[in-house]
Amino acid sequence: MDGGICLRGSLRGSPVVNTVLIAIGTALASWMGTTGAAMLLIRPILRANQWRTHRIHVVVFFIFLVANIGGSLTPLGDPPLFLGFLKGIDFFWTMALFPVMLPVVILLLIVFFIFDTVMFRKEGTPPDDGEKEPLRLQGIWNFLLIVGIIGAILWSKSLADGPFKDHSIAEKMAPQIKTAEEKMNATKEKLETYVKGHEDDTTIKFDKSNHEYYELRGNHLHAVAEVNSLRAQKTHDENRGISIFGVTVPYFNLMRDGLLLLIAIISLLYTPMYKTVKDEHGHNFPEPSQLDTNVRAANGFTWEPILEVAKLFIGIFICMIPALKILQAGIDGSLSTIVLAVQTTTNDPVNAMYFWLTGVLSSFLDNAPTYVVFFNTAGGDPTSLMGPMAHTLLAISCGAVFMGANTYIGNAPNFMVKAIAEENGFGFKVALVPFHQWAPDVYEGAPTSIAAFISAGPKAAGFAAFLRIFMDALQNLQSEWIILITILAALTMTVGNLVAIAQRNIKRMLAYSSIAHAGYVLVALAAANKDGISSAMFYLFVYCVMNIGAFGAVILARTEDGESLMISDYAGLGFKKPLLALFMTIMLLSLAGFPPTAGFIGKFYIFRSAVESGQIWLVIIGAINTAISAFYYLRVVVAMYMREPEVELDFLAYPRLLIVALTLAAIGVVLIGILPSYFLSPAQISTFRFKTKGGTFMIYLAVLAFGAALGLPIAVIFASTAQGKATSTALEGIARQPEAAPRIQTAMIIGLALIESLVIYSLLIFFLLMGKLPEGQMLQSMIEADAQKQIQYSDLQKRTIMKKLSWLFLLIIIVTLIVPTSGFAAEASSEDKGLLAQIGIDFQTIILQALGFLVVLLVLWKFVFGRVGGLLEERQQEITSRMEKLEADQRELDRLNAETRQRLNEIETEGQAKIQAAIDEGNAERQRILDQARQEASVELERARTEIQREKDEAILELRGTVAEIAIDAASKIIGQTLDAEKHQHIIDESISRLPTQNV
Repeated sequence: MDGGICLRGSLRGSPVVNTVLIAIGTALASWMGTTGAAMLLIRPILRANQWRTHRIHVVVFFIFLVANIGGSLTPLGDPPLFLGFLKGIDFFWTMALFPVMLPVVILLLIVFFIFDTVMFRKEGTPPDDGEKEPLRLQGIWNFLLIVGIIGAILWSKSLADGPFKDHSIAEKMAPQIKTAEEKMNATKEKLETYVKGHEDDTTIKFDKSNHEYYELRGNHLHAVAEVNSLRAQKTHDENRGISIFGVTVPYFNLMRDGLLLLIAIISLLYTPMYKTVKDEHGHNFPEPSQLDTNVRAANGFTWEPILEVAKLFIGIFICMIPALKILQAGIDGSLSTIVLAVQTTTNDPVNAMYFWLTGVLSSFLDNAPTYVVFFNTAGGDPTSLMGPMAHTLLAISCGAVFMGANTYIGNAPNFMVKAIAEENGFGFKVALVPFHQWAPDVYEGAPTSIAAFISAGPKAAGFAAFLRIFMDALQNLQSEWIILITILAALTMTVGNLVAIAQRNIKRMLAYSSIAHAGYVLVALAAANKDGISSAMFYLFVYCVMNIGAFGAVILARTEDGESLMISDYAGLGFKKPLLALFMTIMLLSLAGFPPTAGFIGKFYIFRSAVESGQIWLVIIGAINTAISAFYYLRVVVAMYMREPEVELDFLAYPRLLIVALTLAAIGVVLIGILPSYFLSPAQISTFRFKTKGGTFMIYLAVLAFGAALGLPIAVIFASTAQGKATSTALEGIARQPEAAPRIQTAMIIGLALIESLVIYSLLIFFLLMGKLPEGQMLQSMIEADAQKQIQYSDLQKRTIMKKLSWLFLLIIIVTLIVPTSGFAAEASSEDKGLLAQIGIDFQTIILQALGFLVVLLVLWKFVFGRVGGLLEERQQEITSRMEKLEADQRELDRLNAETRQRLNEIETEGQAKIQAAIDEGNAERQRILDQARQEASVELERARTEIQREKDEAILELRGTVAEIAIDAASKIIGQTLDAEKHQHIIDESISRLPTQNV
């Protein structure tokens, strides 16, 4: 349908016309889709701006507003919202995005109008197209078909709740869903109880060694998944449909798709396709005869952009499926840290992380499936997401829709607009390698003052978001993303520097230089440690000052014909405009990283953090790239001081405000290089700092000493050889007649500078590596005066620090505001040749810039500063409470230690007493047993004696009888006579009297 609607008539691409067209497209995008609105208006806006030289920004803002942000209000606007509609989100719920969308759209339209106005003033006189053709729409009845599409979608939704719905399924599954919900609530209660009892444990969220906590959390997540699965099954079973290849397609979907197909056929029948012819490149174009009669031919409608998008997104979806499956695995997957990052310790949503992660992943995995993944991660229940979790759904929707504009693959209309723009001769390319190609074109086409701002501000803000996401949300995934960041850092440094060598336009050279500097910041990010973060932030500050200063110097180099953009235009500038050449030299030397400038200190901190984390090979690549960059930076310096100009140029007078700004920037670059600790310690940039008269100057002296130690012997040896003498003679001849061999002279000077740069950074790496070796500990301790010390500040020191920070921010504000403002004034074309025009001051432009800045400042104050300040205050309160809690815990720990020691002493004393009592008791028991044994032995002995006496007496009596009988018998035999009783008794008594009387 969109291809069957054509806007005809004479359109001139002025700021007002372009702003109105983009505003109309933004308003239409929510009702006819971002793709439809983009396809409807991209060709008219391209035709209107075909005559302009500076036009790329029109396509950029068109993509942001029409192809992305404009589709925020209805499911028809953008595919992610339509997928949410298919999952049960109400059609008009997305109107909740209106309060977020409106200020963004207004702000972008204002910025576009201002930017396009500045660019429009640089254009020449518009060509005369002859008679003006009134504006009119052809194929307007296709709008009715678009209304029919909206009606078909709404009608199909009503059918889903009507005759095609099996209402008995809800009753059957209600008990099962209720049981699952009770289980979910019970697991949630257990998890909250556990977390409440461990509030002091700040690492509980990502500590997977805490099996008890992760089991409770996993139980709750699985219970939530079970509820969502049952609800999805209920929805699936309720919708009557037909099975196609094992997949049940609801009847209302078939009817809707059938109506949509019928509407498309009707549109093609009444606005048919056209006959095409091929040009010399093989591209299809409509026959000239059909341009007036066929709407699609006049609209330039072709299938190539659609086919190109289809081929690209087939590959994207194939490569994207594994990544999305890993995310869908949730807490059990290898990317569980991402899932945990969007939830609190009790599985409640963190809306800010939902926005950032949905947006970042939408930029590279396409926003529609990424939306579905985080929609399901948030529970997947449309009733809950439209109710108590409405802000979560809002964050997911804004992240998918708004940040899908970041890349061509983030949203399908982006690539289609790009394809159509290139098809119409707009050289619009995709920015960090491999997304870097837009930067040189934008830098070259934009006014230098605007290029100065976009080279610094957006880069700093982007890397701030980079650091926040990778070092906070994805901190536990370092092992997975460090490899990617390391590769990107190496590629970005190398590609940026190598391509910059081939540039002859100084703005394009600075553009590729900016790409290379993004690689240096990535080196700090790849270090993934505290020093890496601090060095990245410090380098971003340094980069902003020196890069804006370089662009400011380009603004100063103006003639009546405009800016001097070719490097050859700077020949002899050091003698004609010594102040301008001095500014440019300072900035270029700092960008190249020569001491004593801020660029050298910034690179030193970055390389140091990388060495400390083991990224030695990345530091070597960085040092080599730094040496490469010295070539094209010094090429400009050589041209300024050692070249005669090919054409005499009459440079304009310096704008005073710009001179003030560049003076401050130059002083800042040199001061930071000489006194880095003054700028580092106030912002707490690093965990270590250099003493002004200690470590920093020791580095410089050591570098110079090693350079002299290496360079002087080589020079002496070289000069002593015959080849060396011949070369010296030739060089002297070149020096006497520089015009005879300017290329050789340039090559010689730049070659010496390259050698010096390589020596400096080789020695720098040597110093850094020495700190990791046992032999280098003494050297390291000399260089790092206060290494690895946490900075503690008193109240007085804090006030001093805030005063320093105020001066730093004032410097940044002056440089970043006065350079663009003065640049506008210098670039303004005016017929007035009065005093103000001669000195380059245009108060109207300055006031406009100031008002614009105040508007942006008010918007930021209203919508950003308060929230950021609140977050910082909450963070400060949280840190303070943690410190107080730690101090209280320390005091409690000391008290418990004292009690423990006292208790141990008491236990020891008590134990010794018990041991002694046990010993005494044992001795007493032993004595009692011995006494009892003796007593029992005495009783037994007495009893034995009595028994022996009794047995003895019995034995004597028996013996007496026996003896008597024997004696009588013996006596009778002896005496030979019979003994009577009296004789017998007499013999016995006599015998007994002779027996012994002692006891046996």
